[in-house]
Amino acid sequence: MEEFKKWVPSEKVRWVLYGLGILFVALLIFHAGVVTGSHRHFPGRAGPGFGFRGPGFNVQLPRGFISNGHGSVGTIQSISTSSLSLETRDGATQTVLLSDKTSIRTESGATSSTALLVGQQVIILGTPNDDGTISADLIRTTPSPIRNSIRQ
Repeated sequence: MEEFKKWVPSEKVRWVLYGLGILFVALLIFHAGVVTGSHRHFPGRAGPGFGFRGPGFNVQLPRGFISNGHGSVGTIQSISTSSLSLETRDGATQTVLLSDKTSIRTESGATSSTALLVGQQVIILGTPNDDGTISADLIRTTPSPIRNSIRQ
């Protein structure tokens, strides 16, 4: 401490140097927090805000994605005016009933059932019926095939 007093004889200058030292340490701590926070949000991670759903997928899905009791995910096998047949991810066939209240959405927005095509990947949200069919409330086409597993 005596050497520091000899090097900087003025007490005011010493207090300024102490203050600058404390400010420097505080800035280092702040920078470490910024670097740590920026590494937690890489686009390759799955989850909200991390690019998991793909481009143009703006529909907010419920937490936990889709439960089998209230919807289905798969490929359209056939389409009629009042229903469509869907091959699910496990290979089963699911009948989905359409109504005037069924909302159909694509990447570009709302559309009609005429926009649905055989072979298209879709997500169905609706009400399960006693006969095993689903009364669709929302049908959402996906921009790319749905995979059975999520890349870690």
